Amino acid sequence: MKLHRWIARYSPAARDPRVWRRTLLLGLPVGLLQAALNQGDHWWQHRIDGVVVAKTILCPLLSCSIAFASAIATHAAPKPEPSSV
Repeated sequence: MKLHRWIARYSPAARDPRVWRRTLLLGLPVGLLQAALNQGDHWWQHRIDGVVVAKTILCPLLSCSIAFASAIATHAAPKPEPSSV
């Protein structure tokens, strides 16, 4: 897909507050849970270094990025026409 078509299709969806709300409602709790499960033992035992801090920050960012991509793709997907029965 050409860049200008991609921007024209997904840009309005990125400005929709519902997309951001869905991103935060789905991505943030999952990312925080993932960070707690993966780095929680390091924090609990006070073995904190730069790598642990970076992983703790990146887990929610990655989950939010995936949730944002999903929300924006769902929002920009063509809507089905209502069928007359």
